Amino acid sequence: MKPLFIQYPKCGTCRKAAKWLEENNVDVASRHIVEDNPTREELSVWIDRSGLPISRFFNTSGMIYKERNLKEK
Repeated sequence: MKPLFIQYPKCGTCRKAAKWLEENNVDVASRHIVEDNPTREELSVWIDRSGLPISRFFNTSGMIYKERNLKEK
């Protein structure tokens, strides 16, 4: 099973990561985050497995995050 690489192709960091993966012959299943959002179930599993705070899974400096006041939710 290939590792899943979720990306926003216009993002510079995502482009750098994709380039690194390609240069290092890492075969991944790529997914455009806007066209195919992670499901609630996927996020739940990833958050549990990672041990990271939930805020690490969100673009806390993004407009939508701020507009919807997601920090409080």
